[in-house]
Amino acid sequence: MEVSEELVWKIDSVDGHVVSEWRFKNRATPSRTSFFGFTEFNAQPAFIKLANPGSQYNSTLIEKEIEILKALNHLNVVKPLASGWHKFRTILDDVINVPYIIMPAYASDLEDLIISNGLRKWEDFIIIAQEVFESIKYIHQVGVIHGDICPANILIGAQPQKGTASFKLCDFGASIKIGECVSLRRGAMYYHTPPDEHLSFGFDWFSFGVLLSRLSSRDDIWHWFISSRNQALTFHPWVPVPAQDALTEAIKSFTSHCPGERESYSNVFISSIRGWK
Repeated sequence: MEVSEELVWKIDSVDGHVVSEWRFKNRATPSRTSFFGFTEFNAQPAFIKLANPGSQYNSTLIEKEIEILKALNHLNVVKPLASGWHKFRTILDDVINVPYIIMPAYASDLEDLIISNGLRKWEDFIIIAQEVFESIKYIHQVGVIHGDICPANILIGAQPQKGTASFKLCDFGASIKIGECVSLRRGAMYYHTPPDEHLSFGFDWFSFGVLLSRLSSRDDIWHWFISSRNQALTFHPWVPVPAQDALTEAIKSFTSHCPGERESYSNVFISSIRGWK
């Protein structure tokens, strides 16, 4: 079903929510994209994600993302504010419904923090590692594989501080529930497992290991992963020397070639991290 390009590219409101700014993912192929924009919800800044009306595939993905998010309840997982269906009129004057989801807007994410070289304290790194770990552990306990753990999908809600939920896992568009007879859509390529690996919770733990490396090390994890895992990682100056061996062991364990080893290490990670000083 064709959709008027003019209508698609001139969205200004979604069911009463005025959108101040739209961002279009993958502009070169609008028929395959979702739309991302900013609005307000109860006088608070909010982020809105809308399926492209020209893509039934994207509608299905967002429907599933909404279903998964509604079932999750954790301090380190983003909570949707609202969701629903928006009506679009096609060039044939038909009306089609596409799903949308509204979530809290955050000023930045871990990708911004890495690019700006904003992470300079070991204590902040520990908080990030613990909170992201807890979010992954939780979704696995309820039978969800995220499929796209990467810095851009970890929102920063507040300055890192013990006892607060400063970091929120988001973007469950690639996620699946254990038991679904579907293939996992692979997210950011740098963070996912080798392509021949079978689906398991180990997929997310591998991404977490790459994330730990990206946050704390100057090395390209894939060069280290492929060439020689015995080579020492080059950590940032703020990583304490006494903690470097334990951190290297964590990165090695989470990026192990064996998914079972990654899952096993996840059971001892928190007790291990408490000894990192």
